[in-house]
Order: sequence, then structure tokens, then C-alpha cells
Amino acid sequence: MACEEELTTLLLHIGEDLVEGNVRELLYLIGDGIPKSEKERISTGRELMDMLIKKHLVDSNRLERLKSLLSGIDREDLKVQLEPFEQKIKSINTAKHSLTLNGLVPNFIKTSQCIEVEERLKNEQLAILTGISASGKSQICIWYASEFQKNAKHTAYKLMCQNEDDLLTSMRSFLEFLGMKFERQKEAKDVYIKHMAEVVKSLTESGNKTGQHYLFIFDDVTETTCKVVELIIHSFREAQNVKIICSTSYSKFYEQCTERNVFVKVKGVSQAEALQFFKEHVKMNNSQDNIQALAIKMGYLPYGLVLANSYIFTTGVSVKKYVELLTRKDFLRKVEQLTAGTAQEYDKGLVSAQMLTVDKVESSSVHIKSLLNFIPFLHHNEIPTRLLRKLLPENIDDRDKDIVILDFIANVKKYCIGEIESTDQTETISIHAVTALVLEHRLPLEEQESSIKALLCFFCKNISIDCRLHLTFTSNMEFQPHASKAALRAVEMESSKTKDCTFLLCALHAAIGVTFRVGGVESLLADENLNKAKALCFQLINENDPESYMLTAEERDSLENTEYVDESKKTFRREDLFQVFLQETMKNEQKGMTSRKTELENEREKCRQNARAKDSKAETLYKRLVEVPQQLTKGFIADIVLKTERSEPDLAHLVEVAGFTGTLKEVDERKRGRLSKELYDKLLTQNLAINRDQLGSICVVELMVIILYNNGRHHYYQCQSEQQLFLVCWNELRLAYLLGELLQEHYSDFPSVQSLITRRNGILYHCLLSNQQTNESGEESGIVLDKIIRQYEKMLGAEKSEKYFEYGIIKVSHHQRLHHDAMCLKLLLKCYTNRMKDGPEKDQHYEDGKKHANKLEELLKDKRMCRWLAVPGFHVQIARFFFEHEMEKAIIHFKRAVELEEEYSLQRLSHFKLQGQFGLIECYLSRKEGSDLEDARGICELLKRSLHESNFQRSYHKVVKYLEDISNHQRDINTGMGESTLTSKRNLSHENQTIIYERASKRKPDAWKYLQKSNDL
Repeated sequence: MACEEELTTLLLHIGEDLVEGNVRELLYLIGDGIPKSEKERISTGRELMDMLIKKHLVDSNRLERLKSLLSGIDREDLKVQLEPFEQKIKSINTAKHSLTLNGLVPNFIKTSQCIEVEERLKNEQLAILTGISASGKSQICIWYASEFQKNAKHTAYKLMCQNEDDLLTSMRSFLEFLGMKFERQKEAKDVYIKHMAEVVKSLTESGNKTGQHYLFIFDDVTETTCKVVELIIHSFREAQNVKIICSTSYSKFYEQCTERNVFVKVKGVSQAEALQFFKEHVKMNNSQDNIQALAIKMGYLPYGLVLANSYIFTTGVSVKKYVELLTRKDFLRKVEQLTAGTAQEYDKGLVSAQMLTVDKVESSSVHIKSLLNFIPFLHHNEIPTRLLRKLLPENIDDRDKDIVILDFIANVKKYCIGEIESTDQTETISIHAVTALVLEHRLPLEEQESSIKALLCFFCKNISIDCRLHLTFTSNMEFQPHASKAALRAVEMESSKTKDCTFLLCALHAAIGVTFRVGGVESLLADENLNKAKALCFQLINENDPESYMLTAEERDSLENTEYVDESKKTFRREDLFQVFLQETMKNEQKGMTSRKTELENEREKCRQNARAKDSKAETLYKRLVEVPQQLTKGFIADIVLKTERSEPDLAHLVEVAGFTGTLKEVDERKRGRLSKELYDKLLTQNLAINRDQLGSICVVELMVIILYNNGRHHYYQCQSEQQLFLVCWNELRLAYLLGELLQEHYSDFPSVQSLITRRNGILYHCLLSNQQTNESGEESGIVLDKIIRQYEKMLGAEKSEKYFEYGIIKVSHHQRLHHDAMCLKLLLKCYTNRMKDGPEKDQHYEDGKKHANKLEELLKDKRMCRWLAVPGFHVQIARFFFEHEMEKAIIHFKRAVELEEEYSLQRLSHFKLQGQFGLIECYLSRKEGSDLEDARGICELLKRSLHESNFQRSYHKVVKYLEDISNHQRDINTGMGESTLTSKRNLSHENQTIIYERASKRKPDAWKYLQKSNDL
């Protein structure tokens, strides 16, 4: 080719003018790729230049050094002659570079994606590699080229395609390399390139006659070059001796291609392949889990793994430390600079490539830029577009929000920085791990903290702490992974130590913990978040020892008062004054005695004061909690409460009780799930909301009640197998009740719905917990249960006009009471189920309980009930009630519970689904008709596969025990064993498998003292 011949002639001429000293100075130009023995043989300038030309070592960097040297020996004339060749050499080297293993990163691993490329080129002669920038596409191209060129008649060429100028230069240089001179450009670039391509095609066709084969690599095809490259590909594919590889980060490249099997998506290596990128020394000194964590952090990109391996091997840092260092700004860029020898051949690093892509995406819209600022602090996998839409500023019109999200999705697809997944109900975006890392590092620390705090506020407003509706539960679960990531990152901030941030973290962990507990899907995560929320709530009052507000075992024992004897010298349990008062009240009600009402009220207040004498800890805690809002930014909590997103049924309920027609602005706010100022003002005038100044105090106390109650409920099931949790659970339920009572006393016009829930549900669980810890007779246990039954019957018969509030805003009224009545009936059935276990009156208890079961069945027919998450639990409780007397009915309800949970699309095992399946197994084991045992075995085998032994250890072992019982029953049937033995074994199995009620007991605290009240509701 012309320009190369001119350069060769010039270099040889320069060589002749170099003296021996100049030659020694220039030997370093050759580099380490030439054996030392060959270097030693070079003595003249001509020999030096021959070597440079022969080894293709004349590049722009060496040319610059040669020019400097010529200046040093006063040969400016030769230097001037070299300058015109500087730009041409860049083009020549790009076009003629022989793609050998020198272009591969060290220790390149042949991955499954390499095999895919081989198959595509073997079958289709074409492979198009798509994926994120710097994901290893070019490395795969280089690897295949090196394999391709092992055949002497195979030649590979790489054409740069970042823009039309690059492609034009590559094509021109390629033709010049072949000794052809092309006319000057007189037409549009794309047309000129097509004409060049036709010439190249004719040359390849002539080469076909001599058995010559060609591989063309169109590297880094972009939006500007995609059309012309598509035309070239279409033309070249007609040649039998040409293979083509294209690499691109532009997803729309070659869209019209109907042969989808030519595409290879380069997303990163597999988990098993990731380990192969690390030297044995690194793998020996670091755990496999840490290496996998690093691979996840780097998105399994081969180049990122190579950089990590090189840095770790060279510096000796641990993999865990390397992962920590990745959080530092510019660390990854510095790693690339330090390990430059391992870099890919083209001048495009991992970080810089991502930065360029991000710049392109964010330049499309200021709103897209704001969304990109949030991405690093969300869980970058499966971000719901609904979440991104809500993160946009509220002053943007809904239609404009839709346009922004569509534009964002288009850019994610266009530049391959993530993937879009759509189902019938949701659409999610998964951003690549390295992109998320770069997005974070480009933000100054102040902007990072601002984004994280904004996310905390957002999630506190959009993750509802009342998730009893399917709508709110589903929304909470959708946002939870992203809220948890934001909370985790918030802890790392310096500003997280402020009271405002502590409150946000507390409220957020509480909402997440309650969601997991109510949904019954993740016991460990419920435990983790509720305990964090509890610790943070005590941190708000600067208390490092929450246990100081709980009763010790000794203090608890002092409440029992059992060592007294009556006139007949018989031992009995002396009730406290509050309980005596309640018994007196009940007797008076039965006799119709109301004349002593004033006297009884005075005595009631006296009893309450006496009871409080031992509860100063609760009062102290209450006083400290109501002072918290004063330590926060003024109005901070009120803003969170009033701007919290509310479900459509909740807002409709507020509008109904307020009798509010609403302005257009208010209706628009309601569509967004917000309580408008107009509606709030209307609620204030009707005493259906508390004023803004008092919202903070109510909110903090109610938040503590929610945390303690839910912690207690969660620990209730745990302490069935872990006795050390008994006192914790007992204390949490008790303290939640007492704080709720104090809240109701101070804000009597705004009774808390959480106090209602704590009193309603807590009564039973607290007393059952106490019964499990005492060696009392069945009669004494029955007395307590009878008292609870009367209490629930009173709740059901209470005035329908009662109102209850959540954070000072009306929550429950006569308009919305269905769920409360259903819960009372469920808890009544739980009491009657326990009363029917033994005793001469079990049949009577069954008849009494059956009336409530029938009422609950009627309630479940109401279409409004389908909105509630607890409905499967109602079916489970009805089934347990009918278990002994009407087995067929029990089976129907157990099946219905399982069906409902499956209809709700819960992918994971929920508590109610598990209990429904356990109930069916018990029914089949008890009935043992026809194929019952096989049905029971089928359910057990399904559960055994579904349960993770470490997370659901108790349930897993329960399933294993069921399988043993089923095998024993089947063996007994096959051997003709008598029915009496089968019944004995079956009863033993049932006793061993009961989750809630069976527990060896030691003592019974007088729980009723704190959990009864004469005029509930």
C-alpha cells in the first residue's frame, strides 16, 4: 500500500543516518516482546528500523519518541518528514492489526458465551454481540479471531465503528494496506463507505478461489453507524468465505434481522465461571462466598474480575477488603490505571465507558437525571417502573410522568445499561451492577446523602404500616427490597445520627417488619426489622437499655399474689384489685344493679391508681416518648403523617365519614393517594382528626406501641420452641397495652386503633402465653378463657358508633368495622377451640362456639372481605374449630385457605398457607379413608421441597415427622394392625404437632390485671 511503502522508505533512510549511540538509545522502542538475544544482534540503525518494521512496532507512541530523539540529535529535517504519517499510522494499525493472543487480557477464560459465538458463526456466519459497555464483547471478538487465524489461510480484520469517521478511516486504511488507492471522498460518508465495502467484497470473493477466508469484526457499533454497518453486513453475507462479528451497546442495531439466533447477549459470566478468573493463591486465601460477593458487585463482567484478580494478587489485600474499597470514589478507575497491563486493547476502560454511556442517558432529560441519582441507593435489580414514577417530582402532571418513564425505558434499552421485564401486573428495570456503581461514584458526598434522605422520606410515606389489605401488602412487598437498601446505605451516612433520620429509619424498619409479620412470609426478616425498629425507637429517647423498661422475672413474680387462704382454709389465687372490681362489675350488670355507678367509678379509678403503682416504668417511657417531636425539626413528623400515601378504600372512607364532596384539586390529590389539605381541614372541623401540633406526640407513642405489639406477637410463636423468649414476649405485649392505655387517657377523643388491636388481640395471646408457663388445672385455665370469651362478646356487642384513629386521623368507624368484627369472632373461636380440648362441658362449648363460627362464615360471604389479608386465617380458625366434630367442613375450610393464598400469587410459603396444608394433613391422618394417606404424603413431599431447612427448621422437621406417621399408618394397614393401635398413634402424632397451645408450664402471672377492661368499646 502506498502510505506504508513511503513510511518504510523513510524509516530505512533515518536508520542509515543513526550512529551507534543513537541505536542504543532507541532499542527501548522495541519493548519486551522481542527476545533479548535478538536485541543484542542489532548494531546499526538500518537493522533497528528493519526490526521495527518487521515486528509491526511502529505506532503513534513510538513515533513520538522517535521524533523526540531526532530533535535531540539535530535531525529536525527527518522529524518534519515523519509528522504527516502520525495520524495515518493510527489508522493503519487499526486496520492491519493481526488479532493474536497479545490482545487478550491475561488468563482469559473461555466462557459459555464464547461457545455461543462459535455456534453462531459456524451455523450462520454471523454473530452480533450485544450488552453493556466494557462487558467483554471485544475480548470475545479478539479470542475468536485468535482461534480463527491459527489457520494460515484465515485472516481477521477489526474495523472501528464508533462513528462514521472511524469506520471511514478503518475502511480506507484497510484498502491501503492491501495496496489499493481509493479516490478522494466526493459524496456522503455513508455512500462512500458503501462503495468501499463493495470493493472489499470483490477482493474477498477473489480470495475465495484460492481458499482464503476472512473474518471482519465491526467493533463498537453505535447509533450513528448502525445503518451503514447493517448494509455492509447484508452485502458481505452473500460471500461464502466471510464471517462477521459485530459488538454493540446499541440495542436497536440490526432490528430488522429476522434471524434472532445470530444475537448473543453478553451479560457476564456464570457463578462457576467467575471463580476461574482468580488465581489459586487468591482462592486459597479468600472464601468462595466473598469471591461471589465481589463477582455480584462487578456484575460478573470478565474485565472487572480480571482487574480485581490482578489488584488482589499484586497488593495482597483480601477480597472482602477489595469489595469495601469499591465503595470509594475513583477506586475502580485507579485499579484500571495500576493494572494497565491487563487492560483491553482498545482505549476504553470499564469506568470511562460507563461514564460515557451514563452521560448519554441523562442528557435526554433533567427528570431522567434525577432518577439516575436515586438508582445507586435502590436495589438495582427489578426496580418497578411504578416506583420510579412515584419518585418523580409531585408537581409533574401524570401524563408527563408517563412520558418520562417511557423515555427512561427507551434509553435503558438503547444503551444496554439494563434489562426490562414485563408481566401482566408489573414492569421492572434491572440496572447493571457496574452502571449502578459508576452512577454512585459520580455523585458528590452531599448529593449522595441528599438522595438517600429523600428516599427514606419517600418510603416512610409509601410503605404503609397498616398492611392488612392485599393492596397495601402487595405494594409494601414490591417496595421493600429498595427501602431496605436505602435504609442500609443511610446508616453509613454521617447525617444518620440526627434525630430526624433516626425517626425515619425507625418508622421504615417498623413498617417493613410489620409487613413481613402480617404476611407471614419471612420470619427472619420480620425479626430483624422489628428488633431494629425497637432499638431505634429507644434511641430516639437516648435510651441504650430498652430492658430497663421491662419487668424482671422477680418483678413479674411479685404480681402473682397466690399465698393466701380463705375462711375454709383452702388455697386460692387472690385477684388484684382491678380484677376484683371487674368481677364485681360483671355481677352487678347481671343483676341489673346500676345505682352504685358513681361509687364504682371512684373505686375503679382507685384500682387503676393502685395498678399503676407498679407500672411507673411505662409512665416514664410514655413521658419521654411524647417529648421526642420537640427534638426533631418542627413539623417534621406531621409532614410525614399528612403526606403518607393512603389506599383508595382508606381515602374513600375519610371522604364518607367527613361528608366531603371535594374540589377538583382534592380529587386529583386523592387519585395520587394523598390526603388533601381541604379534606384534612374538613376532618378537623368534625373532630375526626387531631390538630397538626399534636400529631407528632401521638405518632411517636403509637409507633412504639406498634413495634412492641408486633414484636410480642412475633416472639409468641418463637417462644413455643425457645423458652428464653417467654419473658421478652410477655413484657412486650404488656408494655404495648399499658402505653396504649396511657395514650387513650391523654387523648380520649382520639382513641388509637393500635390500642384497640393491642387490647383485642393481645388479651388472648398474653393470657395463653401465661397459661403455658403455669402448672394449673384445666378448670383454672378454663376460667381465664371464659373471661376472655365474655370480653370478646362485649366487643361484638359494643356501640357501632365507636371511632378509632391512626396517628390522629380517623381510621375505623361504623362505616368500616367489618374486619374488627371478624377478628373478634376468630379470636372467640380460638378460645372455644381451647375450651373443647377436655372437660365435661366440651359439647356445650362446641354448641356455643358454633354460633360464632356460623356468624364468621356469613361475614366471609361479604364481598368487601376479599380485600383483607387475614381472610385465609379466618378459614384456618374455622377449620380448627370444626376439626373434631365436623371433619368434612374442616377440610373445606383448610382447602379454601390454601386456595386463597395461591390466588393472591404469594410465591413464597405464607403462614396461613402452611397452616392450611398442615391442617389438611392432620385431617387426612385422622380420617384415613380411601386415598387420604396418599394425599397427605403428596402435600408433605411438596412442603419438604419448598421449605428451607435453616429458615423453617421447625416446620421442616414437622413435615418429616408427618411423613414418618404416614409410613407407619400405611405399614399398619398392610400388616392388619388393630384400629385401637392406629388411633393411639394418630392421637400421639396430633399432640406432637400442635404448634400454638401445647407447652410445659411453670407459673402464671396475673396477666388479666393488665389486659381486662370493664367498658371496652
